[in-house]
Amino acid sequence: MRALLLPEPRLTGRPDTLLTPRLGFRERQKVALIRRGGESCVRLSRRASATAAYSRFEFRRIPRLEGSDAPGARFESFWNHI
Repeated sequence: MRALLLPEPRLTGRPDTLLTPRLGFRERQKVALIRRGGESCVRLSRRASATAAYSRFEFRRIPRLEGSDAPGARFESFWNHI
């Protein structure tokens, strides 16, 4: 699923957040962030806000374990066929 990475507001000291669809994401969930520059793993920490349409989560980056697949990696070959 797609999510929007919101950078930290300047001068507030608050962390970056992810804007996600309301359903499908929850606190303490591991998520793979895939961007043009590569891929990183994060853990959703606190739900900062939510509406009927979206949730906004604080997150922290976590190390990717060697030999383990990022969430969703097993579907990578599937997307190449669409």
